[in-house]
Amino acid sequence: MQTPEERRDDAVAAVIAAGGVVRGSQPMADPEDRHTVVAYRVLAGSPSARVRDAVEAVRAETETSLTGLLPWAPEYVEEVDEDESSNA
Repeated sequence: MQTPEERRDDAVAAVIAAGGVVRGSQPMADPEDRHTVVAYRVLAGSPSARVRDAVEAVRAETETSLTGLLPWAPEYVEEVDEDESSNA
């Protein structure tokens, strides 16, 4: 089974191979665990109608349902003042 990153990379490669442009990707997480990426939303564009059709075909092949997923949130890491850490 592929990881979310491998699926994203495959989709990005397919979009580029079709002549499309990748405008970005957004990590998505399960609402129960906002700190673990389970999928990526890949934003793609196309310079022409022909390429748009090819990019749509890529989307149809690689699309994963994002229903119920939320944007990923990094885990909170408490920042420590350097002066405090050197006094420990």
